[in-house]
Amino acid sequence: KDLEVSMTPNNKASAHRNWETDGGSSHSASDPTKAHPKTSLDDSNSGTQATSMLSSHASDRNRPTVTIPSSRADPAPMFTGKPILVQPINNDIGIPKGDIMISLLSDDTEIPWEARIEEAIWRCRTMRQNSDMKWIKQKLERTPNSPSNGRTSVLVDCDDGRVVGGIESVAVSQRAALEHLKYDDLEDALALYEDIVESYYAHFEECLRVNKTEENLDEQVALFNSYIGACLHNIGLVYLLLNRHKEAYTHFERATAKRASTLGVGHTDHIASHVKEATCHIALGRHTEAVVILEECLTLSKEGARSISDQRQVAEIFNNLGCLYYSFGNIEKSGKFFMESFEAQQIALEHSMYAGARFSCHSATLNLAVTKANMGFLALVARHHEVAVDALEYAVHNQQLLLRDAHRTLMATMDHLVVAQLFSGSKDKAVRLLRRMYHMQSDAFGPTDTRSLATHKKLMLLEEAETSSVVSSNTNSNDNMAASSAMDSATGEPNDSGKKQSTPKSNNILKLFKSMTRK
Repeated sequence: KDLEVSMTPNNKASAHRNWETDGGSSHSASDPTKAHPKTSLDDSNSGTQATSMLSSHASDRNRPTVTIPSSRADPAPMFTGKPILVQPINNDIGIPKGDIMISLLSDDTEIPWEARIEEAIWRCRTMRQNSDMKWIKQKLERTPNSPSNGRTSVLVDCDDGRVVGGIESVAVSQRAALEHLKYDDLEDALALYEDIVESYYAHFEECLRVNKTEENLDEQVALFNSYIGACLHNIGLVYLLLNRHKEAYTHFERATAKRASTLGVGHTDHIASHVKEATCHIALGRHTEAVVILEECLTLSKEGARSISDQRQVAEIFNNLGCLYYSFGNIEKSGKFFMESFEAQQIALEHSMYAGARFSCHSATLNLAVTKANMGFLALVARHHEVAVDALEYAVHNQQLLLRDAHRTLMATMDHLVVAQLFSGSKDKAVRLLRRMYHMQSDAFGPTDTRSLATHKKLMLLEEAETSSVVSSNTNSNDNMAASSAMDSATGEPNDSGKKQSTPKSNNILKLFKSMTRK
């Protein structure tokens, strides 16, 4: 029988492509439900499956189909020289393993999980950029049009909207994509990685056209899948940076399948894609599915976590499982996962002192503080106020060294430390911390910003409560003892009898304070 293989001439009707990478979602993101058939290329009938996949891939883009006979006297190898395999961006350029450390702390109790994921993704990335003086200098020196939009940092065919050169342009496209990623030109980087995927498809189609036999097809299809899997993973990471979780999930799902079929289940690259797939589930509110995947990845990672990045990824899995189990109401199991994450991160931090990437220590220290803050949050919920204060103070000490400009994570941790200090009876420390928060937010956002105003209201509330207590004690001599007792209870100080009051009289203040915190 003849093999129908789609050929790929230039599409002159459009300067920009909107197509599905290997059966994923449309890169226009206008309708992620329009997907190509998900074809498995690693089964026993992979030859037929491969040609069928390529035919459907071409038909969806209005491309002609070419019929090729199956016999050939002198079969040529399918790949005449392997194309360049894209560099995974599980590093400072993209999203390193272990970076997406979810925090339970927030100034808004109703914050969606999608926003928590976005905060976690950008927390370490922003920290690294602010710590890199060379990057800051280059960022300031860049002209407004360098690199400009429309991928004009590389040669593009005006009729086809694709990078000139086909498979030979992969190296050029990748260098340009990494440069765009470095300076957060995410849309341009995404378009370039799409070009690379289509170049792989076009190359594979051409190889099938030249090699008209199914000899060694299984091996070559597996090779093709490994190339596509790496690129799909990178595209998924760019979509995560763009906060487009539905598109990211589609690409990580397919990258996971392809890497499992070519590299094997449990390979470090397979686990990396699978963990990111779970991250997308969390952002989309599918927590049960995320827990299943993360626990599977945890089992696989424990067997082969050898590098620092693998160890950090294990810590990320533990931490995020702790957050998910807290959302399920299982505080005990949540606490155990946070403890496991903290211990794993301590090991990674010790190792990063002598090895690892440039900012490996910075990232490990910051994420360690995030997990410690989560532990402090659980202690606060369980009314272990002294434990909460210790954990949150540890978190603030480390976060304030690495996060700048009243970062949201730092402000949320300080906000919860204020509450912990109030419950432990240290109102003076709570007031001083609120003053510091207000000055930081006013300097970063302005005194009229809603965040600054909210902190100022909380500060005024506590100061007015303290003043009213003092006035009441001075004007009513008959109630001096009662007022003294109330103040002792609110501050946690011992009274004249030497007994420390355990029941605070500022419950109404705390209720109002918590109400304003929620607002």
